[in-house]
Amino acid sequence: MRTNFGIGLNGAIDIRGKIDRNWLSDEENSSSTVIGIGPKFSLVPNRIAFFLPAVRGSGDGASNTWQMQPTLFLTQPIIPEKLEVTLSTKYLANLYSECGGQFAANLGISASKDFNKMAWRLEFGKIFKGGSIGQLSLGKSFVFSPKK
Repeated sequence: MRTNFGIGLNGAIDIRGKIDRNWLSDEENSSSTVIGIGPKFSLVPNRIAFFLPAVRGSGDGASNTWQMQPTLFLTQPIIPEKLEVTLSTKYLANLYSECGGQFAANLGISASKDFNKMAWRLEFGKIFKGGSIGQLSLGKSFVFSPKK
């Protein structure tokens, strides 16, 4: 389960946040919550963006970690202003010395009547480190203050 939110500061910069609730299996003590916030920069409007969130994971499925997750988004509209596909790549940089970082890639489909207000997002992703861990999420994005 995922929720994204944003506040537009100007035409090229948002402050974005995300809340992910993850279940690693059907077993007890395998869930985690991930909360992140940071600036998102539009490099090519509605096509290429860079997001730099500070992220905190907690719960049984996470080891109460802090990370920086620099993320590059590449978006292709399918039906302009209604349906789009986004490929994103990120590096999960742990902010303590005992653990190395990880790479991740996500492929998402977004649908909306107005992407400046709200969108539904279906996303499949993989984290790569000595193998891979997959995730599938359905979420909703909100924009509280559209870009001007």
